[in-house]
Amino acid sequence: MIYIKIILRILLISCFFGKASSHDQIDFEPLQNIEKEKPNTSKTKLEYIFKFSLRCSALTSTIGKNTNNDKLILISRNFNQSAYISLLQIKKRNAEKLRQQVSEFIGAYIKIYDPIIKNNFSLNNAYIKGSAILEGDFQACKRFSPKTNNFLRQNGFQVLK
Repeated sequence: MIYIKIILRILLISCFFGKASSHDQIDFEPLQNIEKEKPNTSKTKLEYIFKFSLRCSALTSTIGKNTNNDKLILISRNFNQSAYISLLQIKKRNAEKLRQQVSEFIGAYIKIYDPIIKNNFSLNNAYIKGSAILEGDFQACKRFSPKTNNFLRQNGFQVLK
């Protein structure tokens, strides 16, 4: 029985990674790998914040909606705002179009996370526990959250609590 669960998880995750990699805009590398990057220029730091914020916004939003956790939804909004501000600082134009792009990227990541979370819940009766990708990404987002809050404050935005 345990082997079947493991095989199902591997197939499910590889299926979603396959879907993610078939769209050249979506990179679904585990956040723990992205977390190890050491950006050294202001542009790469902004790109790092952008990537991380998109993924964390999608993850916390999906978990928040599945668990009816309003605090996670607020945290998701902070990540969303951070992604938007970093992209705006990178591109420096078309603010409304950039906000739409951020929403589309987050929506694409939600489409990846949502079935993984629901499947994990049906297998393990827990939304995060039992899934290496979900546990790792969630922990990475928890570690990244203070950086997001500092980034928002430095750019004159209020952090939602």
